[in-house]
Amino acid sequence: MIQNEYTELMDMVDELYLPIFTKINKMFSEELEVIRNHHSFETLKFMPKTPRISFEEGIQMLKI
Repeated sequence: MIQNEYTELMDMVDELYLPIFTKINKMFSEELEVIRNHHSFETLKFMPKTPRISFEEGIQMLKI
């Protein structure tokens, strides 16, 4: 549960969704291959942890 900061939400997303994505890729690889034969799509790719940047880093990224 989120108590203080937005980073708690990011932690919650990491804890909730990343295991789901991992299991989908592992448990349903055959089904995904059947679908891939009919519809072109890329395998779901994700980072093991949501990237965290400071406000200042975000501003610098937007200036580029």
